[in-house]
Amino acid sequence: MARTSTIQIRVDEDIKQETESILAGLGMNISQYFTLALFQLKNQNKIPFEIKSENYNTDDYLNNHPRIEQIIATLKKAGVDIDNGIYGTSADDVYSEMEQMINEIEGSQADV
Repeated sequence: MARTSTIQIRVDEDIKQETESILAGLGMNISQYFTLALFQLKNQNKIPFEIKSENYNTDDYLNNHPRIEQIIATLKKAGVDIDNGIYGTSADDVYSEMEQMINEIEGSQADV
C-alpha cells in the first residue's frame, strides 16, 4: 500500500460547503478531489484547468501591445508580397516576430 501524507489548507467556509455539495453530487469528497487534481498536475506537468485574473484581459493586452501593429503590417506585407510574386518576407521571419511577441506576453502575464 502506498504511503500517504496529510495536507492542510484553509478555505472560506462558504466555498467549502458549496464545493462539498457539488462533489457529493459527483460521488466524491474534497480529499478525493484534491488527490485527483494533484495526480492531474503530476501527469500533465501543468495546472489542469485555466486560471484567469479578473484584472487581466489578454485581448486588451494584445490590442494595445506596442508591436502588434508592426506584426500585423509584416503579415499583411508578406501576403501582398506573395500575391505579387515577391518572396522577400519569409515565414521564418514572421514566425520569429510572433514568437518574440508571445514570449513578451507570457513574461508580462507572470507579473500579474
